[in-house]
Amino acid sequence: MRYKDSNEPSKVETLLGSGKVADIFLWRDEKNTFLCFLLLAFLYYWFFLSGRTFISSVAKLLLLTIMLLCGHHILPLTGYGSTIPRLSSSYFEISEVDMRNSFFTMKCMWNKLDSITKSLAQGEDWSTFFKVSASMYIFKLIVPHYLPIAIGLALILSFTLCYVYEQYEDKIDMIAGVVYTIVSKAMILFISKLPMHLSSASPDGRPSIDKGSNQHTLLHNRQ
Repeated sequence: MRYKDSNEPSKVETLLGSGKVADIFLWRDEKNTFLCFLLLAFLYYWFFLSGRTFISSVAKLLLLTIMLLCGHHILPLTGYGSTIPRLSSSYFEISEVDMRNSFFTMKCMWNKLDSITKSLAQGEDWSTFFKVSASMYIFKLIVPHYLPIAIGLALILSFTLCYVYEQYEDKIDMIAGVVYTIVSKAMILFISKLPMHLSSASPDGRPSIDKGSNQHTLLHNRQ
């Protein structure tokens, strides 16, 4: 594979935050990446391939976690040649900054959803309407029948596409630009063929008046 000889962060690294997440998905630390992949693969098997219901899987996973934490605290892990330290209580604490950031993210998502809903309620933004309709239709097709397959593919692609994109960033951007241009022109052509919303009101909100009929009425009154 080809590695870039540049100290500047790539686009995908900047998108991932240039932190631990970027190091994991871009295979900067192969040990942590492999451990995270095994953990996610275990969770995927536990929730989707084990044949249990979601509630049962969550209950058994919580029970297993409690047993491991209790055993980790009770058993003398630092003795008998083992160097595994006990987990301190600080590992289970959530800082105020993290909580504020979480609520701020939820607020931004809610405001964005509210603006999309208002735009759809007005019935004038065809682009947003088609995007939301296509997303809902794809979601309707995937969830009842192909949800485990879709999540499995997303798990595999998330650990491969980011790395491949970083290696061939210029070529992929060029191909994506061509595809985006073609799709944008096709959407504009399709939207231009849709019937426009006809309104009998003038731009200032007052009903429009036919000038010819108005003049004819004035002439008739004078006569």
